[in-house]
Amino acid sequence: MGDGGAGPLEMELAFQRRTSGVPDGDPDFRALFEAAPGNYLVLAPDAPRFTIVAASDAYLAAMLRTRDDMLGRGLFQVFPDVNPENAQRSGVANLRASLERVLSTRAEHRMAIQRCDVEAPDGSRAVRSWSPLNCPVFDSSGEIRYLLHCVQDVTDRIAERAAATSAERGAAEMRAVFESIADAFYLLDREWRFTHVNDAAEPLLHTTRDKLLGRTLWEMFPDVIGSVFEGPYREAMATGRPTTVEAWFEPLGAWFDVRSYPWPGGLMVHFRDVSERKAAEAEREQLLRALEVERSRLAEVFRRAPTFITVFRGPEQVYDFVNEAYYQLVGHREIVGKPLLEALPEIRGQGFEEILERVRQTGEPWVGRETPVLLQRTPGAPLEARYLDMVFQPMTEADGTRSGVVVHGSDITAQVLARREVEVLLVESERARDDAEAANRAKSEFLAVMSHELRTPLNAIGGYAELIELGIRGPVTAEQRADLERIQQSQRHLLGLINGVLNYARVEAGAVHYAADAVQVAEVLATCEALIAPQVRARGLMLERTDCDEALLVLADREKLQQIVLNLLSNAVKFTDPGGHVSLRGVPSSDGTRVIVQVTDTGIGIAAEQLEHAFEPFVQIDAKLTRTREGTGLGLAISRDLARGMGGELTAESVLGVGSTFTVTLPAAA
Repeated sequence: MGDGGAGPLEMELAFQRRTSGVPDGDPDFRALFEAAPGNYLVLAPDAPRFTIVAASDAYLAAMLRTRDDMLGRGLFQVFPDVNPENAQRSGVANLRASLERVLSTRAEHRMAIQRCDVEAPDGSRAVRSWSPLNCPVFDSSGEIRYLLHCVQDVTDRIAERAAATSAERGAAEMRAVFESIADAFYLLDREWRFTHVNDAAEPLLHTTRDKLLGRTLWEMFPDVIGSVFEGPYREAMATGRPTTVEAWFEPLGAWFDVRSYPWPGGLMVHFRDVSERKAAEAEREQLLRALEVERSRLAEVFRRAPTFITVFRGPEQVYDFVNEAYYQLVGHREIVGKPLLEALPEIRGQGFEEILERVRQTGEPWVGRETPVLLQRTPGAPLEARYLDMVFQPMTEADGTRSGVVVHGSDITAQVLARREVEVLLVESERARDDAEAANRAKSEFLAVMSHELRTPLNAIGGYAELIELGIRGPVTAEQRADLERIQQSQRHLLGLINGVLNYARVEAGAVHYAADAVQVAEVLATCEALIAPQVRARGLMLERTDCDEALLVLADREKLQQIVLNLLSNAVKFTDPGGHVSLRGVPSSDGTRVIVQVTDTGIGIAAEQLEHAFEPFVQIDAKLTRTREGTGLGLAISRDLARGMGGELTAESVLGVGSTFTVTLPAAA
């Protein structure tokens, strides 16, 4: 407001009463407004232009302007020096910010004193000090119709006060300005005494301004001496140049960003607590280091992975990452940074560049199993076929774009070739097995035919020998009768051998029929004991049959089971020296599902390395025994085949020179 003129509130009331507004209102009212002694502008609320719609004569005179220069123009067109791009901020805000604040708060706002260069249209300039006040003017509906910009020229008043009490006035103005600063600061005189401390500084310094004012920096904060802050303080005071330092101050337990600005009376120290920022930076650095460590570990894992991994970037399909397994696959060529077809020209035409582009474009993975790839792994060498299991995965960035493709997989060439070789061997093995089975069938058929053909003349020899012995051809002498007995004995022995071969041939050919039934084990063992008893007595042996539970039943063919037991007893008698012992027993298994029949002897035994051959056909354990013990070596082979044919098994345990135990295991009958 101007000296002795109407105040802004009176002007505002007048504008509110005249709802038609200054520009279009009563000419007398406009004349009254223009003649008012105060410095006033009426602005339209059309931010950011703020069009000037009226101006008082006093304002025009103070600003060295004419009404024609101003009306209808934007405020910052007329006064570009107050544009935020050209003028420094003073106090709480500049003029533009103040006007915008009035619009947003709908309340008046007094600005800090402004020092402005006033330039007239003719180029003359004057330095003035203003105390601006901005007020809203409302229409009848309560909306802001205008903004009233009132300016009080305090240039002369400031000069008068400065001349009277320059120091006090300067300090007061400084305090007014400083208190408007949100950040913490304090002033030091040239003796390092605190002359001003603002409100924001007290909590950061952990004390009050009353305790600081008049005391020296070194007295209140002795730990500054020798710290990183002392040098910049003294440098700024001595050289007149601003200094900056950021460091941890242990006494206050915080990180401070401290800036020292020299001024004629001493030093202004502006400081901020940046502990949170430093903690965030430290945490960020720690996270970055941890991330880098994890990234390095992950890269190392990828490099050492047994499966190959590579990354292609962009539509050019440039190699971005390759691990060791991939280098081995392609022959350790320099490929990183090169497009696929440049790095591996032999890939052209094999379809992989199309697959890569399709995966990158569509985002859909591609999986290949045993995919053949032709590679030139050695320079100048012919192309080599490799078989790969691999997956192509799209790489999607944070913004959703697909920047490339990751390819990982395994070189399974060795497995594929090995499998194919096995398949060939299996085919050959099947062919060989078919040939062996055919040969075995032919052998069995041959043995069956030969056995049958040999039995016929042997039966004739036996029959004619009996006829001669009966005297049909004439009287027989004692010597002749003895010879006939030897002929018959040899005939019976040879016939037994042939019958054994015939039985084995029938078993091998699968021509044996099994009539499985519930058989009483005790009865079978008793029958076998009676049949083998003459041989036992003739050999001078002792046969012991352990009593068997008559309720013990086995699911078997009675004749085949009896044949097995007799074969085992015959072998035991044959290979046990006179005075030895043979035992026979039948018991159920521990779980009751099987029946166990065992023949044990104290005979010559079988060596461990020969035991596995005991059940092979035409084999006797000791070749020299064939001269003193009869047999074809088929008894055990036939017995095991018969046991297996009935769902059982025949096994042997033996100690050389101690004896043997043969065990038949068959299913128990309900």
